[in-house]
Amino acid sequence: MMGVCLHPKYGGWFALRSVLVFKTLKYPLLPRISSIDVLNGDESLVVDVLKRFNDCWEDNSYRNVIPVAETYSS
Repeated sequence: MMGVCLHPKYGGWFALRSVLVFKTLKYPLLPRISSIDVLNGDESLVVDVLKRFNDCWEDNSYRNVIPVAETYSS
């Protein structure tokens, strides 16, 4: 099961290109920004978006599980 990224304005996307992990790099002054729960803790929406993303990702329906202001592409 893959996780999903949901942007509050644009909806779902999965084009994460890379992740770099630096085990010895420390920066305690780096501000920590809290994430936004765009699904408002609604478990049925969580299950819905995960099923759409993992089982039917080709139809892009997972992108619009929440109301979006703009889309990435048409």
